[in-house]
Amino acid sequence: MNSEKESNEDSPFIRVHQESNENQRGEIHNFTIENREKPTQETAWKSIYIGGLCSFIQTTQFTIFFPSMWPYILTLQPDLKQSSFGIVVAAYSFTQCIFSPLFGYWSNKIGQVRFPMIVGFIIMAFGNIVYLSLQYWPAYHLDVMMFSRLVAGAGSGNVSLLRAYASTASLSKDRSKAIACVSGGIAIGSMIGPGLQLLFTPLGTDGITVLGLKINIYTAPALLCLVINTIGLLIVKFAFVEKHIQLVDQNAENGEKGEGKKNKLMNPCMVAISVCIFTRFTQQFINTTIESIDASYSMMMFSFEKEEAVAMNATMHTISGAIAAALYLCFIFTGVRK
Repeated sequence: MNSEKESNEDSPFIRVHQESNENQRGEIHNFTIENREKPTQETAWKSIYIGGLCSFIQTTQFTIFFPSMWPYILTLQPDLKQSSFGIVVAAYSFTQCIFSPLFGYWSNKIGQVRFPMIVGFIIMAFGNIVYLSLQYWPAYHLDVMMFSRLVAGAGSGNVSLLRAYASTASLSKDRSKAIACVSGGIAIGSMIGPGLQLLFTPLGTDGITVLGLKINIYTAPALLCLVINTIGLLIVKFAFVEKHIQLVDQNAENGEKGEGKKNKLMNPCMVAISVCIFTRFTQQFINTTIESIDASYSMMMFSFEKEEAVAMNATMHTISGAIAAALYLCFIFTGVRK
């Protein structure tokens, strides 16, 4: 019994005790939420905001390449067909679909999201390094680009953990706002990511050479992703404190004390879940399709040169991203969601 008690005291998870309020009538209870570091009765907003920032970082690495990938691969391999490029774009989402449930299973198995998040950042960083090395593979440009996107997509599979964490680290009254923080980071990253390409248009196709590495309008996004990958990894490593809220039911009528029995979760509504999945799929399908073909479409319809197409599409995404960011911030920090 003593060993079991000690193991419970050392557990990294939050224990929630439901205590009856003797000064009030009815079925009103006080919930004492205890963390190993500091007791709290609040939603873990700090870690949720960090989760929103991490979701922004991860999604940005998916979309920042869209304006420049097609012009870049045409520069390296002018005879490439659009259908082959479509496979490259799909490679990222393909591995993300596979690794998202795997990250979820792993997270449930070890009882935390922090370590899978760190591993995901490391995998994405490796994918960006492969993308940077594309210039050194003259005979395998398409294959190396596809491999880099496959690796980066696998690392981004951990973004699904952030939504789950937002729901388990928030009280029911704050849950919509908490999930909106993470979903907002994903949406804003998907809209603003392509706009960040504007930062590198002054480099042009010639760019600069540093230690034998050519940094230009096409390769600079991968370098930026490496930087923000490192920032995200350090944030998760040193600033992200994982806190879960688990409600535990006690028999207050009989005056029993102890851990009690965990409340059983309601069975999920599969119809509602299916509608949410289909809605999210439709949204992502439209966004990804537009972002995949916008560079080639603008070059064909408006006779843009490669650099002009990159700059124009990046400007377009910057404007739409600013609108999306304003709407999400309004939803998160105002009473509109109510």
